[in-house]
Amino acid sequence: MIVMEFIELGSLDKYLRRVRLNGTNLDTIPFKKFALDIVSGMNYLEQKRIVHRDLAARNLLMSTLTHLKIADFGLAQSLNKNESFYTIRTARYLPFKW
Repeated sequence: MIVMEFIELGSLDKYLRRVRLNGTNLDTIPFKKFALDIVSGMNYLEQKRIVHRDLAARNLLMSTLTHLKIADFGLAQSLNKNESFYTIRTARYLPFKW
């Protein structure tokens, strides 16, 4: 069994699309706070020696209108203790969304 938090507001990319369609003023969106949340989350992953490999707006979930959480660890890899950087070992498709 997997228990996960439900994030009702959804992903950042869908939120920004809704805002654009509604004509909301972008000055009301706390982009600096979002950047700090992302940096904080990525710093935590770095401390745990995890490489996310798919950081994108579609993988940032809004727990509140001012707080983001990093999600979708399907491509994440962990580093061994003797590794200081990640090297691809197997051929994989990268998630380019055009």
